[in-house]
Amino acid sequence: MDLSKLNPIEKVKHLRNMTGVGIGDCKKALEEANYDIEEAVLVLRKRGQKISSGLKDKDTNEGSVFLYISECKKSAAIMTMCCQTDFVAKTDDFCFLGKSIIEVAVQKKVSSKRDLLVQTFDSGETIESSITNVSGKIKENITIKDFGFLSGRAIYGYLHHNNQVGAIVSIDGGSVAERDDLGFKMALHITANAPVVINKEDLNEEIINQEIQIAKEKAASTGKSEEVVQKIAEGMAAKSLEDVVLTSQKFEIDPSLKVKDVLNKKNLEVKAFFRYSIK
Repeated sequence: MDLSKLNPIEKVKHLRNMTGVGIGDCKKALEEANYDIEEAVLVLRKRGQKISSGLKDKDTNEGSVFLYISECKKSAAIMTMCCQTDFVAKTDDFCFLGKSIIEVAVQKKVSSKRDLLVQTFDSGETIESSITNVSGKIKENITIKDFGFLSGRAIYGYLHHNNQVGAIVSIDGGSVAERDDLGFKMALHITANAPVVINKEDLNEEIINQEIQIAKEKAASTGKSEEVVQKIAEGMAAKSLEDVVLTSQKFEIDPSLKVKDVLNKKNLEVKAFFRYSIK
């Protein structure tokens, strides 16, 4: 198509279809670019970058969780991409951007959020630049809050239907059929129960002391002696800590079993996991 032969109204429509930007903004950009469509695209991008830079301090408390698992199930990534309103989180521009980013993360085996932002799409545009451009287009701040990448023998994932919470998990041991049978269920369990560590031994001293201190404050209201309060606090803390250890939790699919029992029965092991939520 020879774009130079289009009349002004047709050019506005064409630019709108190309960029998804509102008709009013397209008309202003074309006027500024003397109705040269390629120049108008540059005008819109520069304008979007200016708008985006002015949004950097805006709170991003809404958004969606995105995850992607490679076809061979050997690698996967999960992230939370946030914006200012739940309306924007449901738009095609926001969703397409998130899905594109997470696929690139898996394809290029990106291990950190910092490395993710400098990756490029097939077009040559960096992820960071693409976020800036979409942010300017939809006029909301967009940030990648959390990012996690896993690789291993078999990776599984679960994303809740509202896209607000999800998890990926790496599982080893057993047969392919046993891993496939339990993998999705384990990702669902992690999503629903929010464990912090896999095994009790993985709990660090800071987490343990924090729970004991919280329990002490609660136990102090009983009016018991300091020695009794300490014992009560240790018991309460032990129960609270058990709730955040994956293998100690009751299995979501069958609460009569603990996760460690389900794993041991099939000689399986959870090697690592990431669970992220918007709120």
